[in-house]
Amino acid sequence: MQSSWLERLDQCSLQAMTCCGKKSETSDIPPLLHETDCRYQVGGRYEVARPLDLWSGQNLDGSKIEVLQKKDQILLIQSAKDEHGRWFGLVVPQPAEERSPGWISLQESPDKQPKLPLQPKPLQGSWEMRARYAVQYPCTVRSGQEVESQWLAELDNGHEVLILELGVSAPTKDEPKARLRALISCNDLATEVVGWLSPETTAGDRLLIPVDLLSRKVVDLHTQSLRNKERLDPTKPAPKKSYQAGGDTPWKVGGTYRILEKVPARKSDLVSAEVFKVAAGALVVLTELHNEECPMLGWCPVACITVEDGPAKGKQGWVRCVAKDGHDLMDTRDHNEYDKVLDKMRRSSSSLPDASPAEMQALIVAMNKASEPEKEAEPESNQQEQAKSYAMDAFRESLQDKAQEKQYEAPPPFQEITSVAMMEQQDDDRLLIDHRKEPEDSSVWCGCACVK
Repeated sequence: MQSSWLERLDQCSLQAMTCCGKKSETSDIPPLLHETDCRYQVGGRYEVARPLDLWSGQNLDGSKIEVLQKKDQILLIQSAKDEHGRWFGLVVPQPAEERSPGWISLQESPDKQPKLPLQPKPLQGSWEMRARYAVQYPCTVRSGQEVESQWLAELDNGHEVLILELGVSAPTKDEPKARLRALISCNDLATEVVGWLSPETTAGDRLLIPVDLLSRKVVDLHTQSLRNKERLDPTKPAPKKSYQAGGDTPWKVGGTYRILEKVPARKSDLVSAEVFKVAAGALVVLTELHNEECPMLGWCPVACITVEDGPAKGKQGWVRCVAKDGHDLMDTRDHNEYDKVLDKMRRSSSSLPDASPAEMQALIVAMNKASEPEKEAEPESNQQEQAKSYAMDAFRESLQDKAQEKQYEAPPPFQEITSVAMMEQQDDDRLLIDHRKEPEDSSVWCGCACVK
């Protein structure tokens, strides 16, 4: 079932379109956010607008690799600016397995037409930050951008990752081509993992499905799944049912979620008057959440929401999180996850507020590596404790044997305490006093820490 859902998602990727810079679902050309920003986003696929020289050196020096022709497609994997404010881009001409990466100018040219070196609108299959993607083929998560860095985890198809930052790995002996890398967070495993993976291979095979699951495209996927509500076709995905009666609620107060179907917003509870409709695809913020009795499910999670966009923007009301048959009416992916992950990384690394995700992650890796000697010492400490425990058990047995010989048996409540206390006194340099005797003269040294 999982693979069929991935196949459907992969088909949707043929119609998906991502944008660079800030996310925008209406603007074709993203504006420059600041004067220092590059117009083109790392991870974006672009069409060449005019012939461009591809060089081996970052400053368009070294050897000329080839001349990119108009309508050629490239993948931008790194951008850089020199001291004069000119932008350069490390690109991989497509198809990647047949061509070598190199540097091009990303500057506008007033003397050439068109002025822009690349078309401003990104192509299908572009990657972007703050997006959430599903794993299509197994991929490895490592501690650094380098493909030879420390192994962290293996992700299988169906796992989902949040892109925190995009980067590039330098060519190595084993990996002679520069490679696009993505710093990701994955909470689908037993423990949350933050590390680097390759969203695609050097041959252009995509390990992640390039459909942002935080976009409105998730509504289309949900609509398609409703056609197989009865699971009549096992090869097609069925609607997700994330909530089970008696289990944890996947939605959290303060989270921002996307509505999957048009739902009525009510005044107070499930049986109160309807006040407005929430459109499918709208983003809502949860301000309250509780369960109410439902004749179909027993209990149903109900949320007080504030609409963030769409025709009902700013309105508040109560909505069901799941339908009467249990399928999700509200997506479970929190749109605040990116900020939450970065806040957690910032607290773990004690980083400055303006530190990038990659800088914070590198600092956390360094801190973990510095603490490894302490972790290696733990097993030895455990062995010492275990040896002491064995010795204590043996000492208890010897006490019991002696007690039987002398026909003496300590009262049950104190037997354990007595044996432990005597075991600890073996390492004591002070005089061992029989606990059954009292000093004849209270003015003499009693064997404890006090001195009379």
